[in-house]
Amino acid sequence: MFKHFLQSAVTQIAVTVFQILLGVVVARTLFTEGKGVIAIYLSISFLVFALGNLGVRQASSYYIGKLNFTDGQVAVMQKYLLTLSTLVVVVIMAGALYGEGLLFSYATLFLFLAVPFQLYCGQMSGYALAHRWVYRMNRLNLINAITLLTAAAILFYFTKPSIEKYFFGYFLSWVAGSVYVYWWGHRDLELSFDGESFPFFRANAGAFIKMGLSFAVPLFIIGINNQADILILNAFVEKSVVGVYSVGVGISRLIWYFPLIFNIIVFSHSVSSKDADAFSLNLWKKSKKIMLLSVLPFFLLAVFAEFFIRLLYGAPFVDAATVLWILIPGTYTMIWFNLINGDFAGRGYQYITLRVMIIGAVVNIGLNLILVPFFGMYGSATASTVSFLLVSIMYLWQYRSLIILKAAHKSRETSPLTQ
Repeated sequence: MFKHFLQSAVTQIAVTVFQILLGVVVARTLFTEGKGVIAIYLSISFLVFALGNLGVRQASSYYIGKLNFTDGQVAVMQKYLLTLSTLVVVVIMAGALYGEGLLFSYATLFLFLAVPFQLYCGQMSGYALAHRWVYRMNRLNLINAITLLTAAAILFYFTKPSIEKYFFGYFLSWVAGSVYVYWWGHRDLELSFDGESFPFFRANAGAFIKMGLSFAVPLFIIGINNQADILILNAFVEKSVVGVYSVGVGISRLIWYFPLIFNIIVFSHSVSSKDADAFSLNLWKKSKKIMLLSVLPFFLLAVFAEFFIRLLYGAPFVDAATVLWILIPGTYTMIWFNLINGDFAGRGYQYITLRVMIIGAVVNIGLNLILVPFFGMYGSATASTVSFLLVSIMYLWQYRSLIILKAAHKSRETSPLTQ
């Protein structure tokens, strides 16, 4: 697992650099208001995809790893669900964008055109999880980041920068990603199916979708906890303020990427682990070390936040440093959540995530509605960090109680020293 993490970390460093550069390009060309509009689009897209993808990626991995479905059988399920999930995502997204007054634009058109490609990449990632091809998911992220940055840089340099051109680049990034996953999928997987595909799909669709939604619903609630701040803030302030806020939030989210890599690797190993208790105990020890090692980067980030933001994004975004300072405590504790969430999900404890995140989302939305009218983006950041702290504490307590203590007790009982 360490080898996978090391490979993923190197790739993610590159992805992070490209995303920072993209953020700088957008901030320097579209300024605070353009940055705010893009943030609103992406927040809506993130939330809709979290639920609208029906959890096909995780269900595919689970069915291959735990229920011994073949790649071809899962391919049948994915083929029909790709059409269904595309319709679900487009319809829900259209309603959400209409409510924000953003539906009728070329940016929305390109966002819609990207939907099937984005869903296809997500579905194929299910095979990567099941077969522990984490490096392929990392390459997909790298292809997306490079394509979007390259397209935005070229279009913005040779033509007038616009939000529409940004989302044209976004569309191209998912087309490029789809070409990559199609290439390795049809080269390395046996996706053929012997028999009638639709009767097989009809016989298994209910259970498969139910399993997928058991992953998708908690992720949707997590998405609410992570994205509701931008959407609520947008209802009370100008889009330029949302743009400034999104820079502080964006930098804090970049810190999450490394534990999120670990989370994906953990899920991949957890669903196929033969000794789940030993795996969890080892993960618990490693996660505590990672949390300790994370203290210094967070300290340095806090010290140099204002200098870093002013240098890269420009003076109009300097207030994002205060947003980042407020978010740091909650972001730090959420690292631990992201480290262990993959093991909980791999063991089938998605309902724990759902229960904890519902509480966190209610607190987050409630505090946003109370604080934002008086304190603007600083109130939104405060609401988020309080919610993150609460969620992390509850989740760690549940994981320790349900997994670690029981695993440790069982380990002592089976130890030769206690025989």
